[in-house]
Amino acid sequence: MSKRVVLLDLDGTLLDYSDDDWRLTVRATCAGLATAAPGLDAAALATTYERICLGHWRVAASAVMLAPSGSPHGHDVWREHWHEALRVHGHGDTELARHAFELYRADRLARYRLYPDVPAALARLRELADGLAVVTNGPGDTQREKIAATGLDAYVDVVVTSGETGHAKPRPEIFHIALRELDATPDEAWHIGDSLTSDVAGARNAGLAGAVWLNRTGAAGQ
Repeated sequence: MSKRVVLLDLDGTLLDYSDDDWRLTVRATCAGLATAAPGLDAAALATTYERICLGHWRVAASAVMLAPSGSPHGHDVWREHWHEALRVHGHGDTELARHAFELYRADRLARYRLYPDVPAALARLRELADGLAVVTNGPGDTQREKIAATGLDAYVDVVVTSGETGHAKPRPEIFHIALRELDATPDEAWHIGDSLTSDVAGARNAGLAGAVWLNRTGAAGQ
């Protein structure tokens, strides 16, 4: 008997944590660090941290993200980036970097939210589909933390991350891993995501029945 399964991207599709939210998190973290370390320039530190992160993310685009040390864990990415940013500003002690990580993680968790239409849409998909999976690029620990913090784990059957599988969208392998966990075939699956190059192209690469581009930002299609 044929199944119907739906694969879903996470960031920008289900989770509403924008670049602006991230920059607010960075600035809140730097303000907290300036309180703990008088003389630290919070604004300059924020600029440095953003530069380090954006440079790392550009290199890791459409690939499996690793920390500078080679660790596959997202929390290690955050720790190492904060340690490097603080070192640039003359604060290379590990205790302040540990404090930065804690402030940063707490602020991110407080800002994570689902798009308003997501709970009702997922509830309806649960009625219509035989299985739901999140297929997301990113380290397993931080992506699963987002899912738990927003209650998405109550809706989906499977979570597949590039950090845990070693494969990133638009490569087909990450989709095929999700399908194996759902005991489904490509012709039984659709994928929904906000990226033409990662989600739609990835679904095509994997031979899925179809893909839905969820264009939340009003970007021009190509």
